[in-house]
Amino acid sequence: MSQYATLDDLEELANEQIADLPKDKREAALTNASGEVDSYIGQRYKLPLIAPFDPSIVSKTIDIAVWDLMSRFVGFNPEAPGDVAIYRRYQDAIKFLQDVRDRKNAPASITDSGTVSNGQPVQSGAISGAPMVISSTSRGFSSRNYPDSDGLPFVGD
Repeated sequence: MSQYATLDDLEELANEQIADLPKDKREAALTNASGEVDSYIGQRYKLPLIAPFDPSIVSKTIDIAVWDLMSRFVGFNPEAPGDVAIYRRYQDAIKFLQDVRDRKNAPASITDSGTVSNGQPVQSGAISGAPMVISSTSRGFSSRNYPDSDGLPFVGD
């Protein structure tokens, strides 16, 4: 499993209540949040994802980790606008991940384990599990054996 966000990412985007929690609790929350992200995107992409991670994945991981820390260690006050915003970001993160899983949304840049070979991207920007389209012949031109065609290809009708 990849860890999609670092303690630095968490400290940059979280409030001071989260920053005051012990480092091991914050690290555990990030690990748990990354696992939750994997549980959704792993149904669409081959895990582990390859770094660097799409900013939306990092952001959603942090939103999940912050909610986990707030609800477990700091406390959630439904009357406090800041706490409500944290809960809404958590809900939005889960909705985003469900949409990724259900192919209703796609992060701009994901490299999964299925798109690398010997550490190099194979299909840059390809969506894992998407159908591959192959055409065996060119379309739009054909030869017509009309007496005055001189063997030139026919274009259109």
